[in-house]
Order: sequence, then C-alpha cells, then structure tokens
Amino acid sequence: MPAKKSYTEVPVGKLRWRPDPATLPFETTDDLKPLQEIIGQKRGVEAFRFGMGMDKQGY
Repeated sequence: MPAKKSYTEVPVGKLRWRPDPATLPFETTDDLKPLQEIIGQKRGVEAFRFGMGMDKQGY
C-alpha cells in the first residue's frame, strides 16, 4: 500500500497575490506599451498555430 501523503492547508488569504501599487514603475496602465505577444503561453500559441495551419478537410 502506498504511503499516505500529507498536505498543508493553505489559508484563503494566501491564495491570491496582491502587489503593492507603490512598487509598480507606472502610474496607470495607460502608461504601458501594448505587448505583441502572449505572456507565458508559448506552447499554447504554438499549438494554436499548428492547428490553424492544418488546411485539409476534417482537421
């Protein structure tokens, strides 16, 4: 029989990170330049492009 794993319960207050606005290097998001890529989704974008590149019927 496999060993029983123990887990630590995470308090609800620690499930979401909220940055201190004073530490951000801009006043409002209007000060930021729009990005041309999707952050942290490289594999997803590659999969999407692969799928969209299928030009045979049924794909």
